[in-house]
Amino acid sequence: MTATLTYQLPEEATDHLWALHSPQLAATLCELDDALRGWLKHGHTFATPDEALQACRDRLADSMNLARGEV
Repeated sequence: MTATLTYQLPEEATDHLWALHSPQLAATLCELDDALRGWLKHGHTFATPDEALQACRDRLADSMNLARGEV
């Protein structure tokens, strides 16, 4: 299978970045899901809901610039 994606840059720069980096974004979501599953199944050491939320945000941090369309 062959696919060609065409973008009008700079107007569609965000869409272009998402297409280029979609494997990394998908991997980040899978890793976060695995972490959440593990915490639910095996327990965690979070003392407060805020600590749990911060841990989730930390897992997402590396990919957030890509998700926002920034490099």
